[in-house]
Amino acid sequence: MKKILLLVILLSSTYSFAGVQHSPPTSIPPDKDFVVSYTIDEYKEIEFSKVFYRKRGGIAYRSVIANKTGKLFEAVVPAEYVSFPAIEYYITVTYSNGMTQEMFASETNPQAIPVIEGATSKGEKTTGVKTQWESLEIFSKEDVVVSASRREQKLSESPSTISVLTQDDIENYGSESLADILRIVPGLNMMRITTADAEISIRGFNREGSNKILTMVDGRSVYIDLFGMTFWEFLPVSVHDIKRIEVIRGPGSTMYGANAFSGVVSIFTKGGEDIKGSRFYISGGETGIASTFQAGDSNDNYSYRVSTTFKNLYSFEDRFNTDAQNITGDGVVDYKLTKGRLRFGAGFIKSYAEEMFSLIGPVGVEAYQTYAYSSYSLDSFDISLWYLLLNAVLDVDFPFPKTLVLNNVTGIPNGTEVDMSGLKFDMPAVNGISHTANLDIQNNFKLSDNNNLLLGGNYRLITFNSEQLKSGYQKFYQHLVGTFAQDEFRPIKQIILNAGIRFDMQDIEDNNKDLKDEKKRYNISPRASFTFLPYEEHYLRLSVGTAFRNPAFFESDIRTVIVPEGDKSLKATLPNGGFSITQPVAKTGVDYYGNRDLDPEQIVTVDLGYGARFFKKLRFDFDVFYEQLKDLILFTGSVQNFTRALDINNKDTDIVNHIFNFYNLVDARSYGFELALDCQITSYLRFFLNYSFQKIDLMNKDKIKQTLNISNDDDLPTVAEENPEHKINAGLNLVVRKFNYNVYGHFVSATHRENFITNMSSEPVALNMSGMTITKSLREMAKDPTYGTNDVPAYFILNMNMSYLFFNKIKFGVGVENLLGTSDDIKDDGFVFSDKNVVSKLQSGRHIEYPRLKLFGQTIGGASIPRRFYGFMAVVF
Repeated sequence: MKKILLLVILLSSTYSFAGVQHSPPTSIPPDKDFVVSYTIDEYKEIEFSKVFYRKRGGIAYRSVIANKTGKLFEAVVPAEYVSFPAIEYYITVTYSNGMTQEMFASETNPQAIPVIEGATSKGEKTTGVKTQWESLEIFSKEDVVVSASRREQKLSESPSTISVLTQDDIENYGSESLADILRIVPGLNMMRITTADAEISIRGFNREGSNKILTMVDGRSVYIDLFGMTFWEFLPVSVHDIKRIEVIRGPGSTMYGANAFSGVVSIFTKGGEDIKGSRFYISGGETGIASTFQAGDSNDNYSYRVSTTFKNLYSFEDRFNTDAQNITGDGVVDYKLTKGRLRFGAGFIKSYAEEMFSLIGPVGVEAYQTYAYSSYSLDSFDISLWYLLLNAVLDVDFPFPKTLVLNNVTGIPNGTEVDMSGLKFDMPAVNGISHTANLDIQNNFKLSDNNNLLLGGNYRLITFNSEQLKSGYQKFYQHLVGTFAQDEFRPIKQIILNAGIRFDMQDIEDNNKDLKDEKKRYNISPRASFTFLPYEEHYLRLSVGTAFRNPAFFESDIRTVIVPEGDKSLKATLPNGGFSITQPVAKTGVDYYGNRDLDPEQIVTVDLGYGARFFKKLRFDFDVFYEQLKDLILFTGSVQNFTRALDINNKDTDIVNHIFNFYNLVDARSYGFELALDCQITSYLRFFLNYSFQKIDLMNKDKIKQTLNISNDDDLPTVAEENPEHKINAGLNLVVRKFNYNVYGHFVSATHRENFITNMSSEPVALNMSGMTITKSLREMAKDPTYGTNDVPAYFILNMNMSYLFFNKIKFGVGVENLLGTSDDIKDDGFVFSDKNVVSKLQSGRHIEYPRLKLFGQTIGGASIPRRFYGFMAVVF
């Protein structure tokens, strides 16, 4: 495609500012790549330069890093953004010390160029028609990232493996769920249990209440320390508020401390300069209803953005029935001071989920969050403060049988029914209030032209108070203190040496006066990397890193009551004794305790990566990794001990301490690789493909067997089998003038998962009946049928959407999730049977991503996911 090339010429019409010389044209023709060319005298001090551009009245600025050749800088604005009536742009530079400055025009007062059919540029010097390879220079410009080293740097110079999702990537996917969009990242595991419950991990070890990655929005953690997880469908911002996402694949504790265990998802939101007016987004259909309103503006002194979102998610199985609801409000103001930049922000989240899945079964959630944050930046110095108030109600719905049927028991007539409603796991809803306050501070010291030293630290206070917790444990306090240092040394241009270390302390206390000592945990997290840059935009990186995850409150410090002391056990009286309504359960009741002696989980990772761009249109990344994991926390639950604790004839009162347990029990190794290809075939057609392979092995089987008192390998935890070994993601993006078409495919190989809930019906239970002990499984005795599958078959998801932009202000589109699935209503709970209550396969056209079970009349676990259609609209005011 022919380009309009703006060469630097020193004429009277040339603009010059602080050494920048650039000649903007009077007009340009539409639908042709626009090359912005300029020179900078002090180019040796400049790390990189960006051109920010947008259609006049467009959705937001986009940016491209200029190609640097001595003093000459060139950046390409793609043809699809060169349309009537005009385009706007401005130029920034980032110096070697990390400082960024606007050098030509500004975000509040950009250079405007009219777009006119047949236009030529006065003073323009043409260079002839370029080849197709040359016409794709924009794609060869490298992403700039900040998450790995907490400062801006080129992606190839990062000490960690990073994937970047741009605003275009997010918009093109067409989903209102960020969790679904993140599926395209290589090495990322996304498991959707229900509409409201999406679980994400990086490089394996995904589970219900997944807890291995840190999630941040504009540098503020949205990982809920109290629960040890991220609520992906209840984030404080919508997908339309997001400008960019950086995903660190690998340990991040050296920079971010606890919880950045296997990776970091860092979300950056739009500012007022990205909106410049108002916008309204709405989508609706079988997926649910979602709407977002944004407003923002900026000038030379300040910018602001406010947004509010309403999201109503429909069930996969009961069409148009609400499964979850989320309402958010978020606002931010940025001030440009004489020295530095000041930011203030605040917001709220009101959330409701019919069913999310926990270690002990389905949980209903109602939560309200309010937060506020502020930050100040001056050159290389940054300080930030944020606060979060969380008010949550958790309602556990434990799937216990309502009725047992006894057959072939001496002294008891066959078919005798035992009403078990008193045995229902009827944990009172936990209503708790948590406060979190956090302070971060850091400074980057430029020791020399080739040496940067970053120093920083943070303090976090977390409190939790719940009247539903056991007396003496109703108040909880946690102090987190961390300090870190990272040095980046560049002995020659082609080599970067990076070394960092962090020290963290966790101090826990509660209001139980019987505990003489507070619980303290200490961690040291080193990291080192070697990066070789043989050619421009080629890199070879070897890194070694460590990370840790502190036990969450619900693993280590919770003390709550499942069955209150003195509750009646059963509603039926059997002949000759046994369970009876006339006597209470053991005086202790049944409690749910965490394990205060848990140690932090640990991981050490070795990562070797190579990345390059070829022919200015093809990006290639290949990463090989090996991980050693130690002291992973394993949850175990015994249905037999639970029923024995409720049996009035049970003489072992200590049994209540052996129902639910957390252990630092799993040591494992993990190894694999990730391969990613991204090709800009033409200026309007892009294709990407990535493949991930991972294998996990248990390293301490004998210790696990001894601790859990098991003898067969088949009874070991299914940690290794829960991870899909193969994952493939592919996508095609087509943009022709104002028409946009996108298609995405995701393949995930088969997995197998067993845990307390999935094994509950088959676990043998000892009941004391008529003076004798009967040992049977609940499945054998349950009146209501029990069936299901612990296997999750391999599945392939195909998503598609298309849209058209009218008048550069209104976009209409339609989309479909799981195109190859079926829209048929669910039948037989989503199962196909080979025999009575024996599942042979899942309902055709639907798939699951987590084990699905019918336990005692209640369907729980992985939702049966069908095909779903939706429509969407975006309006710019």
